[in-house]
Amino acid sequence: MYPISKNPRHLPTFHGIDEWLTGARDIINSRGGLYNSDSSILVDTVTKNKNEMAVYTKSVVVTLLAPNGGEVMSSGSAFTIRWIASPRAAQFRLMYSLDNGLSWTSISGADDVTGNSYDWRVPKPWGNKKTCFVKVIGYNDSHVIVGDDKSDSPFTIEVVRVNSPRNGNILVSGHTSQIKWTANATKNPVAKVDLSYTKDGGATWLPIVSLTDSAYTDVGSHSFDWKPKAAQEKTSCKVKVELKDRSENILAEDTSNGYFTIRPAG
Repeated sequence: MYPISKNPRHLPTFHGIDEWLTGARDIINSRGGLYNSDSSILVDTVTKNKNEMAVYTKSVVVTLLAPNGGEVMSSGSAFTIRWIASPRAAQFRLMYSLDNGLSWTSISGADDVTGNSYDWRVPKPWGNKKTCFVKVIGYNDSHVIVGDDKSDSPFTIEVVRVNSPRNGNILVSGHTSQIKWTANATKNPVAKVDLSYTKDGGATWLPIVSLTDSAYTDVGSHSFDWKPKAAQEKTSCKVKVELKDRSENILAEDTSNGYFTIRPAG
């Protein structure tokens, strides 16, 4: 970061320039650096020393913008994959991984994409996947690979989520509480939803109910009224929701996001 215009705020003599430049540098770095699409140059780390800038400047052909890590996508939903690229890359191939990059699957219909975005139908995996990545590969007009990039960190594809009870909730034995969950698209149709709970941190699971009515097996948000039982206070409780197909295969499952407490009544 050094003088770039006649604006007095950019001149070394400006009072407080060091603090201002430090703040500007941190903001730029947190957003991935500076990219010049005309020259295909990325300055991925900004410093206050012009001699150091060259160390962090590199030529970029393809940079994936989204998903870039931390996103939570519903299985079967639509998500727009976005990237930037230099003119050297004329066509693109898109792939995804559900296992932290150990294996990659081509995105259907995305082997020869032009432009800088693609509307992706998020897959319907067996169970929630928390270590997902997308990769974009750039090719020139001769179909030779000229660059590629993938998500900087994992994102999640969610098939089912337990919304309640949650970490820190306090339930009273014999009093009605609601179990709430959200079900997204699944590999096979859901034939049954099994609800269970644990009072010992997951060492044992006690059945609550099996639900087969479409009011519970369809995609969407659901709830079930439940009266937990505990003769003594239990502080390591969780609820589990399992989606099963007609062959009893578990399509997806999720548990409370932390421990809740069941207290005796009175």
